[in-house]
Amino acid sequence: MGRQRSPDGAKRGSAEYLPPPFDMNRPLPPNIAAAVLAVILSVLGTAPALGQDNILIYGNSIIEGRTPLYLSDLIVEATGVAPHLVTHIAPDLDTADYVANAGLIASGLPPGQKWDAMIVQGGTFETTTQFGYNPADFHDNMIELAGKLYVHSPQGVFLGHETGADHPNSNRYPALFPDAAAWLALSQVAYEAANQSILSTYPSNPKSQIIRQGTVFANTAGYPGNLFTNDDHHHNKRGQILDALLHYQGIYGGRLCDLNVNFSHSTPLVNRLVADSITPQAWDRLVGFADRSLSRVDRLLPGTDSDFQLRVGVNTSVENLCTDFVAASGDTLNLECVSPLGSATIHVAIVHQQLLPSGVLPAASYPGFHLDLSQMSTLAAFSNLNGALATSTIPGGLSGSTIWLQASSRASSGSATYPTIFSDAKRIKIQ
Repeated sequence: MGRQRSPDGAKRGSAEYLPPPFDMNRPLPPNIAAAVLAVILSVLGTAPALGQDNILIYGNSIIEGRTPLYLSDLIVEATGVAPHLVTHIAPDLDTADYVANAGLIASGLPPGQKWDAMIVQGGTFETTTQFGYNPADFHDNMIELAGKLYVHSPQGVFLGHETGADHPNSNRYPALFPDAAAWLALSQVAYEAANQSILSTYPSNPKSQIIRQGTVFANTAGYPGNLFTNDDHHHNKRGQILDALLHYQGIYGGRLCDLNVNFSHSTPLVNRLVADSITPQAWDRLVGFADRSLSRVDRLLPGTDSDFQLRVGVNTSVENLCTDFVAASGDTLNLECVSPLGSATIHVAIVHQQLLPSGVLPAASYPGFHLDLSQMSTLAAFSNLNGALATSTIPGGLSGSTIWLQASSRASSGSATYPTIFSDAKRIKIQ
């Protein structure tokens, strides 16, 4: 979702948003001059810079540490302006603590300023009945926090961070929950119910949505260990980067692949990524996971939203879910078809290709499938979805063209609308 930056739609700092000029050669009366100077000094001392966004985050040890830092870096990368970020984050906090500290909503900004967004990351267990928790309390707390935000900042975006489940290797299975999917389902239901109640309780402030961290982590390949620390519970650096990516998308919307982060340029984001030993390939993989979680209207050519993914890598075996790639003659194209949650693993899959001039979209054949049946051919076939790689070489003579890819599988989608499952389509622009 995009967020309006001014009542008339003009971004703060643009020519359309600046007030009319006054005559600089005309002296001000002394009393007015003194008042103006006082206001200027006050603004310089307390107010965020022009165009700066005000963001409040309530959270616990799941996002403590790198997540807010990476969110700030992302905003700088995209806008050139650092946000005014206020956090109330510490281990073991939950929504009851946030309600007790809801005064921060009013006190965290200078008078007259408003929050652009507030993120609320609930406690790990409070959407369950473990350790004396009651999901009804979580529900009521979320509604109360949203109401307090809207009283202070009617145009603020309320974002519930869906705290997920432990990695499947956690010793909490089956001691507390049968498995990771059962735990995640409790979180999903609770956050969705709270979000719907917020939307109905505050119909004049329909700016509430869910950051589906648990769901996204589940689809990264079935709760991969490389997003968790050794305790199978907390998020490591990569996991917290993915959290920050989801926070950014919740506030600003859009595809993160479009940021085109260049690791050869020194920016706050790139410097932190390099310091944290995040390679361009690892970054693209995290960004792809975040972008795949967007709604269908925000993805270029979405498939059937099934448990089925086509991952692509150009000259790398670290494939990702991004939509757009750039390649040249002789480059190696690596393909992987995956059923991350395992529901379609035993089924075969085919990767189809269609060549078109760059800038031309393929003509859709039927719902969920975007290539032209009469113009496409088979690029690769898989006997199952266990993650095997298929490799192809980009031929010569294709400069100025785009190779469109989309995968299909014989597994059933379980939907009458989509009797066959399809991945999202990908485009490989040939230089």
